[in-house]
This record gives sequence, C-alpha cells and structure tokens, in this order.
Amino acid sequence: FPSHDKVRLFCAIMVLLSHLDWIAGNPTDNFRRLGLYSVAIFFGLSGFLLTDSILRGGANSNFIRNRVLRIFPGFIGVLVLTSLFFAPLYHITKTRKFEYIFTQDNVSYIFRNMTTYILQSDINGSLAASNVPNWNPPLWTLWYELVCYFLLFILIRALGTRYIAIS
Repeated sequence: FPSHDKVRLFCAIMVLLSHLDWIAGNPTDNFRRLGLYSVAIFFGLSGFLLTDSILRGGANSNFIRNRVLRIFPGFIGVLVLTSLFFAPLYHITKTRKFEYIFTQDNVSYIFRNMTTYILQSDINGSLAASNVPNWNPPLWTLWYELVCYFLLFILIRALGTRYIAIS
C-alpha cells in the first residue's frame, strides 16, 4: 500500500507541525485542529491497514511479535535518549550547570514508562520553566495503540475471519 504510506507520512508531518506552535508557547486553534484531524486520518487509515494485515496473516503469535518489535525497540530507545541525553543537555543549556546525567530520576523515567503508559513525565525537574509539561508528549498515543492491537487480536481470535467481509 505505497500510496497509503504517503498519506500516513503526510499526516505524521502535519502532527509534528501542529506541535511546533504549542512547544513555542503560542498554541492556536488552527494548528490544534490540524493536528487532531491528521491524527484521526493517520490512525483511521492505520486501523484499516492493520485489520487487513491480521485478516490475511491470522491472529497468531506472529501478529503479537511483529507489533511488539515494531513499537518497543524504538520506544525504549527514545526513553533512554531522552533520559540520558536530551533532558541533561536541555538542563545544561538552561542553567549552564552540569548537575546531573545519571540520577535515580533518569533511570526511573525509563523504567516507569516502559509499558508505554506514561507514569513519569519530567526528569529531575528539567521542564519546570518550559512551555511543555512533559518530555515526549506524543508518546501518550502508544498505550492506546497497544490496547487497540490487543482488542483487534482478541476480536479476530474470537470471531475468526468468516464473520468479517474481505474484499
């Protein structure tokens, strides 16, 4: 589905652009709407593609493995980079002090958020003076994405493909 990938890429870029206004501290309704519409289109299209994929390949351990391998390596990498590089770098540029890199708060940020359900949003108070309330705000969607994968998997396992029209 190459054309679908282009639409999803376009939507992802629009979501990024919609966040720039908010991060700069000047959120406007136009940019917020752009992001909301783009997220809806992205997830709607992704849902159709994912459903088609599971109907063709079956609700089996391969589906679960592929979803885990698609999400978690990048997600864990982002948590580690944010905690051990970006948060300390941001703190250093704001305060001109080299106070922390590897603290309990850095490590807890990684481990408390590993399930994709974000339990810790700041690291060592590094965002106290910023316009952004937490590191990596878009990551909140991953928890819901995983829940949808699980529900789709259970639905297909329970019903099988015979009750779902495939064209």
